[in-house]
Amino acid sequence: MPRKRAPGGGRKPQGEFSSKTAQLATRVTLETRRGLDAAAKKSGRSLSQEVERRLRDSLKSSAKADRDRPTAALAYLVTRLAELLNAISKHPWNSNRWCIETLKFAVTALLDQVPADESDRPAHLGAFTPEILGTALGLQIFHNVERADPDGDVSTTWLEEFRANFEMAALAFSDVRRDFDIPFTSRKRDPQR
Repeated sequence: MPRKRAPGGGRKPQGEFSSKTAQLATRVTLETRRGLDAAAKKSGRSLSQEVERRLRDSLKSSAKADRDRPTAALAYLVTRLAELLNAISKHPWNSNRWCIETLKFAVTALLDQVPADESDRPAHLGAFTPEILGTALGLQIFHNVERADPDGDVSTTWLEEFRANFEMAALAFSDVRRDFDIPFTSRKRDPQR
């Protein structure tokens, strides 16, 4: 009688995507397979990790394409400011507080130049000042980055109008968390946030 593998036995997942549990079986052309094999070898990833990275990048690109044009333009300009600061300071913009403060002032100066009608705040925002609402939005986004778990299902905690894009946001936020080296904060451990 053949031996059965013990629960939890077998080779453990490795690489940046270590908690993969869903399976996806598909056929590809030989040319595509060869290209993926070559890309995996060049990046030092396994084929599975390379395919996961490329699928995630593709989904993020689709989400970017769905943005309204002014938001996409702003994202591009802020990226250019960060890259310019990196080149001038010879340090990554997030390497020290001086660079971060410089980028903050650059973004503020940029936004001050964007033409807009003089108008009052939207009526539904009540007594919010730009400073109070802006600070709250910035902190909320940062908390979402801290709690981003692409393998968890916490979409029910999001406001209904944002749930449709939750999976994409979870992927992007978890990548930001990784890129900024921000520790993961479980929503279960910190229900107050």
